[in-house]
Amino acid sequence: MTYVDNVCLIDGRCIYPLGTLLREGHGLITYMKKISPTISAFIALMFLLTVSSVAQADGNLLSNGGFESGSYNWNGNSSLQLPNGWSFVWAEDGKWQKPQARVWESGSGGRWWRNGTHTFAIRSYGPPISTRMAQRVTGVNPGEIYKLTIPIWPEMVSYYEPGKTYSGAVDAAEIQVQIFSGGEQIFNSGLLDTRDFPVGRWSRMEVNVAPDADDLEIHISLQAPNYNAYNGFFLDGLSLKGTGLMSPSAKLELEKIEEAEELLERARKLEAKAEKEADIATDLREKNSTRTILAFERTLEYKGEAEGIASEVTIMALQGFTKLIPYATDATNIALKIGGYAAIANEAQAYARVYAPKGSVNVNLASDGFDSQDANAALDGQLVIQNDTNQGMLIVWPSGVASATSVPANTTVQIAAPLGQYSIEINGPNGRKVVSGSLNSDSKLVLTQVVSSSFEFSAELEN
Repeated sequence: MTYVDNVCLIDGRCIYPLGTLLREGHGLITYMKKISPTISAFIALMFLLTVSSVAQADGNLLSNGGFESGSYNWNGNSSLQLPNGWSFVWAEDGKWQKPQARVWESGSGGRWWRNGTHTFAIRSYGPPISTRMAQRVTGVNPGEIYKLTIPIWPEMVSYYEPGKTYSGAVDAAEIQVQIFSGGEQIFNSGLLDTRDFPVGRWSRMEVNVAPDADDLEIHISLQAPNYNAYNGFFLDGLSLKGTGLMSPSAKLELEKIEEAEELLERARKLEAKAEKEADIATDLREKNSTRTILAFERTLEYKGEAEGIASEVTIMALQGFTKLIPYATDATNIALKIGGYAAIANEAQAYARVYAPKGSVNVNLASDGFDSQDANAALDGQLVIQNDTNQGMLIVWPSGVASATSVPANTTVQIAAPLGQYSIEINGPNGRKVVSGSLNSDSKLVLTQVVSSSFEFSAELEN
């Protein structure tokens, strides 16, 4: 979220409100691209210099912003004396001529020196010139507001006889400032002229800007498109300083991150609770069906709350707070994990309610050929619960007649098969068949629970 504010020109006079300079398709760079590539492209002196963000004593993040830290001659050419720490390009073709440049020292100072003993001059004696100087600063804090100050003196002289006469053309001096962060343009002044930077005096631009990434690139384009006895620009005292303030968008995003962190911490606590309930349900699935049901209900409640948190964080991320995307992902993953715990608790409580207990269940059935004085009436049987908890079992006879029972521990239950039936099926949940076979008066059904992820158990029919 780019923040640009307080764009000021002409010794502090703020002439552009927030956002009005962020327009595309205007300005020097677009203008320069109209030069025919068959004649000449921009001549690049050097690649864009990357400068460490170690602040100078005055807090200036620009390297050699006052041009006091040395210079060098390009290709040994003393007419192009360039300041250390800055890149420099120019146009050179049928219209644009190669400029002269000088880091000019003055022992006593003067009108073209603002800070210290050096100023940077770009000039030509007659022909039009088009140039750009740039510097990249790394290690800045995304979202923090930085103040860029650029003082410029345009010196466009139409003629010197009988005295110095400045050019009155509006386009005598054209200036454009662009700022980039993370490879994206975040500020463009558009094409400024002598109405903003009058010739023959110092003016300055001040821009408060917050980077989107940990770098800022400053591009200053200077152009004199007309023939004059003298075309020149003087720059001195450039600075980039942190304000210690956060942009409104960055401050809001920071608040949203803090809010997301709090929500994520709530989700993690829900995850821990759900895991505990799933463990309890698993441990008690053979002993206490009521508690396993409670565990399932609780994990289901935690799952719903966690899904609400994930939705809330996702909505914030979709509002443009892209840094919240990882938080939304984490919250969603927690909700899914709690859903897994709920599934475990659900299966455990189903096991405790329906599946046969660990141990043996004896089923004895009598044939209709037995004497009625037998202990079991014809085709009657007994289901004996042998463990120490309440359990239920579904018994399905081959004719489809079903009987279900949940009985106290160590209780004998009478079950009656339909007349003429001599076989039995015992099914688990969802119709899963456990055992079937032919029965006689001596048959014994032995069911043994097998602990596994699917909570299956095996059974053997003994004759």
